[in-house]
Amino acid sequence: GFTDLITETLVVENGIAPQTRQLMFQIPPRPEIAVAPQHLSSLQGVDVQVTRPLTISNNGNVNLDWSIISGTVPLSCGANWLNVAPVTGTLARDTTRTVDVTFDSTGLTPGIYTATLCVASNDPVNSLVTVPVTLTVLAPDTYTLDVVVDPPGAGTVDVDPAGPYAANDVVTLTARANTGWAFEHWS
Repeated sequence: GFTDLITETLVVENGIAPQTRQLMFQIPPRPEIAVAPQHLSSLQGVDVQVTRPLTISNNGNVNLDWSIISGTVPLSCGANWLNVAPVTGTLARDTTRTVDVTFDSTGLTPGIYTATLCVASNDPVNSLVTVPVTLTVLAPDTYTLDVVVDPPGAGTVDVDPAGPYAANDVVTLTARANTGWAFEHWS
Protein backbone atom coordinates (compact mmCIF):
# COMPACT_ATOMS: atom_id res chain seq x y z
CA GLY A 1 0.00 0.00 0.00
CA PHE A 2 0.75 3.64 -0.10
CA THR A 3 1.68 5.45 3.07
CA ASP A 4 1.96 9.14 2.19
CA LEU A 5 -0.52 11.33 0.36
CA ILE A 6 0.36 14.72 -1.12
CA THR A 7 -2.36 17.17 -2.15
CA GLU A 8 -1.51 20.05 -4.50
CA THR A 9 -3.80 22.82 -5.69
CA LEU A 10 -3.58 23.83 -9.34
CA VAL A 11 -5.21 26.96 -10.75
CA VAL A 12 -6.29 26.59 -14.37
CA GLU A 13 -6.96 29.69 -16.51
CA ASN A 14 -9.59 28.95 -19.15
CA GLY A 15 -10.13 32.49 -20.37
CA ILE A 16 -13.30 33.03 -18.37
CA ALA A 17 -12.59 32.44 -14.68
CA PRO A 18 -9.88 30.56 -12.80
CA GLN A 19 -10.83 27.09 -11.73
CA THR A 20 -9.23 25.17 -8.90
CA ARG A 21 -8.61 21.47 -9.17
CA GLN A 22 -6.93 19.22 -6.64
CA LEU A 23 -4.37 16.69 -7.77
CA MET A 24 -3.42 13.87 -5.46
CA PHE A 25 -0.21 11.90 -5.69
CA GLN A 26 0.38 8.70 -3.82
CA ILE A 27 3.94 7.92 -2.86
CA PRO A 28 4.78 4.23 -2.61
CA PRO A 29 6.55 3.08 0.54
CA ARG A 30 10.29 2.68 0.20
CA PRO A 31 13.43 2.68 2.30
CA GLU A 32 15.79 5.62 1.81
CA ILE A 33 19.45 5.22 2.77
CA ALA A 34 21.76 7.99 3.96
CA VAL A 35 25.39 7.52 4.99
CA ALA A 36 27.59 9.98 6.91
CA PRO A 37 30.29 11.08 6.69
CA GLN A 38 30.77 10.92 2.95
CA HIS A 39 34.52 10.29 3.32
CA LEU A 40 36.53 8.53 6.04
CA SER A 41 40.22 9.02 6.76
CA SER A 42 42.86 8.27 9.35
CA LEU A 43 46.38 9.61 9.90
CA GLN A 44 48.34 7.17 12.05
CA GLY A 45 51.65 5.49 12.68
CA VAL A 46 52.75 1.98 11.74
CA ASP A 47 51.16 -0.94 13.64
CA VAL A 48 48.25 1.11 14.99
CA GLN A 49 44.48 0.55 14.92
CA VAL A 50 42.12 3.55 14.79
CA THR A 51 38.32 3.28 14.72
CA ARG A 52 36.07 5.85 13.05
CA PRO A 53 32.24 5.93 13.12
CA LEU A 54 30.08 5.61 10.02
CA THR A 55 26.37 6.35 10.43
CA ILE A 56 23.80 4.59 8.27
CA SER A 57 20.29 6.10 8.35
CA ASN A 58 16.90 5.14 7.01
CA ASN A 59 14.98 8.27 5.99
CA GLY A 60 12.32 6.19 4.26
CA ASN A 61 8.99 4.85 5.43
CA VAL A 62 9.68 1.07 5.47
CA ASN A 63 12.56 -1.08 6.76
CA LEU A 64 15.98 -0.62 5.19
CA ASP A 65 18.17 -3.72 4.84
CA TRP A 66 21.85 -2.85 4.39
CA SER A 67 25.21 -4.62 4.17
CA ILE A 68 28.84 -3.61 3.80
CA ILE A 69 30.19 -5.46 0.79
CA SER A 70 33.73 -6.23 -0.24
CA GLY A 71 35.25 -7.66 -3.35
CA THR A 72 35.44 -6.52 -6.95
CA VAL A 73 31.80 -6.69 -8.07
CA PRO A 74 30.47 -4.16 -8.94
CA LEU A 75 33.37 -2.05 -7.63
CA SER A 76 36.60 -2.75 -5.85
CA CYS A 77 35.20 -2.47 -2.32
CA GLY A 78 37.09 -2.74 0.94
CA ALA A 79 40.76 -3.37 1.71
CA ASN A 80 42.74 -5.81 3.84
CA TRP A 81 43.63 -2.94 6.23
CA LEU A 82 39.97 -1.98 6.75
CA ASN A 83 37.62 -3.76 9.16
CA VAL A 84 33.92 -3.02 9.65
CA ALA A 85 31.53 -4.11 12.40
CA PRO A 86 28.70 -4.86 12.09
CA VAL A 87 28.56 -5.65 8.37
CA THR A 88 24.78 -6.08 8.01
CA GLY A 89 21.63 -4.74 9.57
CA THR A 90 18.01 -3.68 9.27
CA LEU A 91 16.79 -0.19 10.15
CA ALA A 92 13.18 0.75 10.84
CA ARG A 93 11.92 4.05 9.40
CA ASP A 94 13.64 7.16 10.78
CA THR A 95 16.39 5.26 12.62
CA THR A 96 20.18 5.16 12.43
CA ARG A 97 22.99 2.73 13.19
CA THR A 98 26.63 3.55 13.86
CA VAL A 99 29.12 1.17 12.27
CA ASP A 100 32.72 0.95 13.52
CA VAL A 101 35.25 1.28 10.70
CA THR A 102 38.73 0.28 11.90
CA PHE A 103 41.88 1.33 10.07
CA ASP A 104 44.66 -1.19 10.81
CA SER A 105 48.18 -0.21 9.78
CA THR A 106 49.74 -3.41 11.17
CA GLY A 107 52.47 -4.53 8.78
CA LEU A 108 51.96 -1.62 6.37
CA THR A 109 54.82 0.53 5.18
CA PRO A 110 54.51 4.32 5.47
CA GLY A 111 52.44 5.82 2.66
CA ILE A 112 48.93 6.68 1.54
CA TYR A 113 46.37 3.91 1.03
CA THR A 114 42.95 4.39 -0.54
CA ALA A 115 39.88 2.18 -0.77
CA THR A 116 36.12 2.34 -1.19
CA LEU A 117 33.64 1.28 1.45
CA CYS A 118 30.48 0.01 -0.27
CA VAL A 119 27.10 -0.02 1.46
CA ALA A 120 24.47 -2.01 -0.42
CA SER A 121 20.78 -1.71 0.49
CA ASN A 122 17.23 -2.36 -0.64
CA ASP A 123 16.72 1.37 -1.39
CA PRO A 124 15.37 1.18 -4.96
CA VAL A 125 16.70 4.64 -5.83
CA ASN A 126 20.15 4.39 -4.24
CA SER A 127 21.00 0.69 -3.83
CA LEU A 128 24.79 1.22 -3.54
CA VAL A 129 26.42 4.02 -1.57
CA THR A 130 30.20 4.36 -1.85
CA VAL A 131 32.36 6.03 0.77
CA PRO A 132 35.97 6.88 -0.20
CA VAL A 133 38.45 5.86 2.50
CA THR A 134 42.02 7.14 2.96
CA LEU A 135 44.65 5.78 5.35
CA THR A 136 47.88 7.72 5.74
CA VAL A 137 50.56 5.70 7.51
CA LEU A 138 53.29 7.88 8.95
CA ALA A 139 56.92 6.85 9.17
CA PRO A 140 58.07 6.38 12.73
CA ASP A 141 59.97 9.31 14.20
CA THR A 142 63.71 8.84 13.89
CA TYR A 143 66.45 10.39 15.94
CA THR A 144 70.16 10.96 15.53
CA LEU A 145 72.82 11.24 18.19
CA ASP A 146 75.61 13.79 17.98
CA VAL A 147 78.62 13.04 20.18
CA VAL A 148 81.28 15.69 20.78
CA VAL A 149 84.56 15.16 22.65
CA ASP A 150 85.75 18.32 24.42
CA PRO A 151 88.46 19.25 24.00
CA PRO A 152 88.97 17.73 20.55
CA GLY A 153 91.64 14.98 20.58
CA ALA A 154 91.06 14.09 24.26
CA GLY A 155 89.50 10.76 23.35
CA THR A 156 86.78 8.99 21.44
CA VAL A 157 83.22 7.81 22.05
CA ASP A 158 81.99 4.53 20.56
CA VAL A 159 78.27 4.45 19.66
CA ASP A 160 76.55 1.07 19.38
CA PRO A 161 74.51 0.63 17.28
CA ALA A 162 75.00 3.41 14.76
CA GLY A 163 71.88 5.58 14.14
CA PRO A 164 69.37 6.71 13.16
CA TYR A 165 67.17 5.52 16.03
CA ALA A 166 63.49 5.00 16.69
CA ALA A 167 61.76 5.83 19.95
CA ASN A 168 62.76 3.45 22.78
CA ASP A 169 65.88 2.16 21.00
CA VAL A 170 68.74 1.39 23.40
CA VAL A 171 72.11 2.96 22.52
CA THR A 172 75.38 2.17 24.30
CA LEU A 173 77.99 4.93 24.54
CA THR A 174 81.54 4.01 25.56
CA ALA A 175 84.00 6.83 26.33
CA ARG A 176 87.72 6.15 25.75
CA ALA A 177 90.22 8.72 26.95
CA ASN A 178 93.46 9.18 25.00
CA THR A 179 96.80 8.92 26.78
CA GLY A 180 97.24 11.80 29.19
CA TRP A 181 93.51 12.44 29.46
CA ALA A 182 90.84 11.12 31.84
CA PHE A 183 87.11 10.83 31.27
CA GLU A 184 85.33 13.27 33.54
CA HIS A 185 81.55 13.27 32.84
CA TRP A 186 78.70 13.23 30.28
CA SER A 187 76.83 16.44 29.61
